[in-house]
Amino acid sequence: MDVASRAFGDLDRRYRLREPLEYQLNKRIPAHLNWTNCFGGITFVCFSLQALTGILLAFYYKPTMAEAYTSVLRIMEEVPFGAFVRGLHAWTANVMIFMATLHMLKVFFISAYRPPREFTWVSGVFLFFVSV
Repeated sequence: MDVASRAFGDLDRRYRLREPLEYQLNKRIPAHLNWTNCFGGITFVCFSLQALTGILLAFYYKPTMAEAYTSVLRIMEEVPFGAFVRGLHAWTANVMIFMATLHMLKVFFISAYRPPREFTWVSGVFLFFVSV
């Protein structure tokens, strides 16, 4: 028995993971669902990454006229993984706007904004324009 299956067996005995995991992995997906249904979820993941990396960057960034540039240089050059976190923050901002636009267009074109979901559409459009 390899290490991975032994470790999963130990976790399964303690937390009973196998049954809910098998249920989720063997669930039948309706034929009308496809990859375009992931646009909203990808937008949420990008937002979560924005929040996490923003918090991490806020520990080192100093938003004053005298120290802003030097704090960004410090993040990029001295902070461990600072350049990576800053790059991830910058790229996920662009990806989030792109995915939110795709999600909004998909919802509009399949008319998913009709009652009883009209408030969801209005709140989503509001969030989109606030984020841009």
